[in-house]
Amino acid sequence: MIPGGLTTVLMSSASGDGGLTPSTAKALLHLEGANGSTTFTDEYENTWTRTGTPTISTAQAKFGSASLIVSSVNENIVCGDLAVNESAWTAECFVRWSPLFTNTTIVDLFSLANVTGYGAKVQGYRSGSDFSLLKSLSSNGSSNNLANGTVSAAGTVAADTWYHIAMTFDSVAGAYYFYKDGTLYGTVSTASEIAASVWGRVG
Repeated sequence: MIPGGLTTVLMSSASGDGGLTPSTAKALLHLEGANGSTTFTDEYENTWTRTGTPTISTAQAKFGSASLIVSSVNENIVCGDLAVNESAWTAECFVRWSPLFTNTTIVDLFSLANVTGYGAKVQGYRSGSDFSLLKSLSSNGSSNNLANGTVSAAGTVAADTWYHIAMTFDSVAGAYYFYKDGTLYGTVSTASEIAASVWGRVG
């Protein structure tokens, strides 16, 4: 992800429309702390470590007084002990880009994956001010057999603006749903659960 801020990341075993509801959460990061901190506190005591130089920054905040700043591509925070393979779950975050990421560039937002990197991933793409969500889903754990970077137009995007991005799965309805700011922008119709995840990745 390049470059921007993230705040209030939730990975939950309950499905919904992207409302932050931590009652059944697996992970919850408010991304608060002192400016420059590399401690990423999880309300559910999961351990998150960084790849590259992500830090807590007090320069911008959606809630509270800070957020996570990610300054270049291939930087993120990860948790290696986050099992999410229930029949209903939601993963979501708020994201802000400053400056806006490079035109026609794909940026990672968040993912739930096994050790080989397959599970569920949400990415962003822009063409001018137009924004799209890219969706990758794997049930077999070795390929994106449910969705392989499937593109869904998701309105517009601008610099210095917070956006709420959410991915939710409901096996009863038989679908994965993808939201931006509470509006449904993409559906993958399948009741197949993703491969059992180990890694949670943000950025």
